[in-house]
Amino acid sequence: MDQYRINSWKDIGKIDFSSLSMENICQLHFVDLILAFKFYNSYAKTRGFSVRKSRSRIVDGKVREKAYVCSREGYRLEKWNHMKNRVRELKPETKCGCMSKLHVFFDVVTESWVVRDFCDEHNHELIIPKLARMLRSYKKMTEPNINQMNHMKEVGISIPNIFGSLASQCGGNENVNFSIKDMHNQVAKQRRQLPDDLTSVSKFYKPNMIWHVSFHGEQDEFKCSCMRMDSIGIPCSHILAVLGFLDIAELPKSLVLRRWTKKVKEGISGYDDMCGLMEDSLAISWRACLAHWCKQIMNKGCLKGDIFNESRDALVNILSWIRAHNGDNNMMEGHAEYMYEDLAKNGSTEIETTRKPKRCNYYRKGGHNIATCSMRKMDERTP
Repeated sequence: MDQYRINSWKDIGKIDFSSLSMENICQLHFVDLILAFKFYNSYAKTRGFSVRKSRSRIVDGKVREKAYVCSREGYRLEKWNHMKNRVRELKPETKCGCMSKLHVFFDVVTESWVVRDFCDEHNHELIIPKLARMLRSYKKMTEPNINQMNHMKEVGISIPNIFGSLASQCGGNENVNFSIKDMHNQVAKQRRQLPDDLTSVSKFYKPNMIWHVSFHGEQDEFKCSCMRMDSIGIPCSHILAVLGFLDIAELPKSLVLRRWTKKVKEGISGYDDMCGLMEDSLAISWRACLAHWCKQIMNKGCLKGDIFNESRDALVNILSWIRAHNGDNNMMEGHAEYMYEDLAKNGSTEIETTRKPKRCNYYRKGGHNIATCSMRKMDERTP
């Protein structure tokens, strides 16, 4: 009898659900209802369906019987299908009258919860166990995951990056029982549970617009519905108005982000070692910027001779100033007035075209072409 008794979570973890028969399940008995539900929930996950709590039988103010059923048990009530004042669109029907259930009752003799009825027949398709983690009865965040998310969020890590970190710790996204949206919902739930004092602030020139500023005294934290502080990290006028109302003379530390202070670079591991790398990266970006503008000068400065001369002289003068500023005593080769002297001797930078005189291909004389040649016309008329 003791081999079928479930006393803790460890006993559930030792069960091989793949080889568990209906006779073995009917012989199980649990210390409390929590373990009974945990067992059925774990069994359903290996099978590919989700469960929910159903009806209870109460005697003398105490629960004596409890039923756990498949999430697709029963049918939707007709009143929900014919609502006249419906605002949102009716969701698809998920319940199909599934008969799968686990019914337990309290045995006074053994003082444990014994299985009275167990049914494992489903009238719907079961999903593969790999995807069962996203069903409603398993899709939740545990307390350690919530605490780790809060710690990482306090140092400025975004929710998607936190999810990626938790997924890597679990061995991949397929082993995480929640989504990024569940994390956002958990953060919103924690904010709603915090005690706060609400103060309404009227926006300037808009008396009908009301902004709500919440102040958490223990954490010394301010929140405004305009979300200016959350978006750009600068306190809005509504928060400043509440500070004046509360007789607070200086900004709290929660309203001054670390990136606006002089200590923003303190505490960064290996920052001194990265200075050289940062300087090299900065030099590369400067070089790319100068190369971009020099290419523009090359494209536009070679169209005409006068523009070329002005561009050349300006660049040579800039290079002379840079060398003098850097203490480079080496003389430049040539001067702006004599640079490219060979090119000027060989010809002007502007292309000069001269039109050749007309020449007749028939008579081999100049001054006309073959179309207007009188000698050709005379020869054609001569028989």
